Amino acid sequence: TAPALLVGLGARIILDTVNRVEVSTISDIILLGVWQGVALQYAGKNTYATVTVGLCIALKLLYDFNAIPDVTRCIASIIGTAIGVIGTDLLSSQLDHYLSPSSKSRTTTSNSKRIPRSEATKKRHISSQNHNHNRHRQQREQIPEIIERERLVQFKSSVEGWTTSVVGSDRDQQALSNFTSDITSLDSKSALRASMTPLEREISVLRTRASLADSERRRCREERQWALSQGNTTLAHELKANYKKFKALMEECHQKADKKLLEAAKDKELQKHSDTSLRDQVARTFMDPKSGPSPSTQQQEVTQR
Repeated sequence: TAPALLVGLGARIILDTVNRVEVSTISDIILLGVWQGVALQYAGKNTYATVTVGLCIALKLLYDFNAIPDVTRCIASIIGTAIGVIGTDLLSSQLDHYLSPSSKSRTTTSNSKRIPRSEATKKRHISSQNHNHNRHRQQREQIPEIIERERLVQFKSSVEGWTTSVVGSDRDQQALSNFTSDITSLDSKSALRASMTPLEREISVLRTRASLADSERRRCREERQWALSQGNTTLAHELKANYKKFKALMEECHQKADKKLLEAAKDKELQKHSDTSLRDQVARTFMDPKSGPSPSTQQQEVTQR
């Protein structure tokens, strides 16, 4: 902006000087001061150039005042210089952002990026979405196929309880690791159970097995709902059977635990009753005079004889 103003105002001043017949007026002095202000603002990017231009303007002002001692002409020149500096600064801040080559290139690039946003871009976006959807659908379909092909749940009953095992290839064992659990892999000798009685440990193990069976039961129910939503009726029937087995296992463990609790309560009641009856019998033996001499008295008599 500043170079354009320098060239334009300089050309206007040269034309006025060439065509001038009379002495320069106040408007001519203000126009020259504006040109000086534009030059001073443009030179402000460099300190040495600013000092040089400012010194030249001051010498010019001093020369004009010595040639024609008129204060009005000096004030008009100073006002024109100030108008040139301020006006050029404002115009530069507003117009340089739009007229600079970098801003033009950025604007052109942004416009060129907006324009191609048409059918081709939309098609690429839609194709990428379809690809992701197909990939996720294939991953979801692989899980029931693996389960349906490899998952064979075997329930074994023994004296210690129930166990679950999964038969399959090594590659599918990792994929099915989230769907299996060993209900009987319980540490009955842990630190928390060290202070329990044997009966309490058995009850705790049964409760834990029931909790694990309940978790497997709920998992089978959720998988069955998902299989039904996918239309896989074979897997849904298998999961329904597993759901019933885990439910029966859970109920059986709870029943055994409840039965052991009742047995423990009965044993405590019988032991308490037997202790009470024994104390009563001993007390009656020592307090009843008709029951004959006490064992200690009989022993003393035998000793005296």
